[in-house]
Amino acid sequence: TILTLGSIGYTLTLTQTATNKQLTVATATLEDAYWMGGTVDWNTAANWKTDAGGATPLGHVPTGATSVFFTVTSGATNLATTLSADVAISRLTFTTAATSSVTIGGVNTLTISGGGITTETGTAAHVISTAVAMETSQTWTTNSANPLTVSGGPTIWTINPDSDFAFSELCTATIAATNVQDQDGSPDPMAAP
Repeated sequence: TILTLGSIGYTLTLTQTATNKQLTVATATLEDAYWMGGTVDWNTAANWKTDAGGATPLGHVPTGATSVFFTVTSGATNLATTLSADVAISRLTFTTAATSSVTIGGVNTLTISGGGITTETGTAAHVISTAVAMETSQTWTTNSANPLTVSGGPTIWTINPDSDFAFSELCTATIAATNVQDQDGSPDPMAAP
C-alpha cells in the first residue's frame, strides 16, 4: 500500500505472526508516469502510463513518489492538461521527444517535492500556468533553447536559455524568503532559513 502525506509517498507493509503484528513504513520507491492525454484532466488515472511507449497503465494519478514525464513517444496527442485538484509529484521532465508545447494549467497547485523540473535538449517551449509549490530546495534545469514559462502566481518566471544566457553560462536564482508572500490577501512572509 502506498500512502501519501504531503507530497511524500510511503510504502506500508503489515506483517503478522502468531504473537504480534508489525507495521513497516518506508519511503516509497520512485515510479515513472508518462502523460497520455486522453482527456485534459491531470487527475484522471487513465491519462497516465508507466512507460514512454504508453503500453502499460499506471493505474492511478501520480503522487509525491512519482517522476512525471511529458513526451510524444507515449502517443500523447493532447499535451494540454488541467489540474482538477491539488497534485504532488517528485519531479517533472519535458523530454527531448516533447517537441510540441505542453501546457499545465488550472486553479489548483502543483507541488514538486524536490526533484525539480527539467527541460531536455530539443524540447519545445512549455507553459505551467497553475500555481507551483516547491516543497524543498530543488534545481530547475533547462537544456532546451526554448523557454519554460511558469506563471501560476503573482510573479511570472520565464527561463529562455536561447536569449537569456551565453553558451555554457550558468545561472543561479536566489529567492529571498522574506520577499515571498502567499496570495490569500494576508501577508505571511516565509521564514528565513
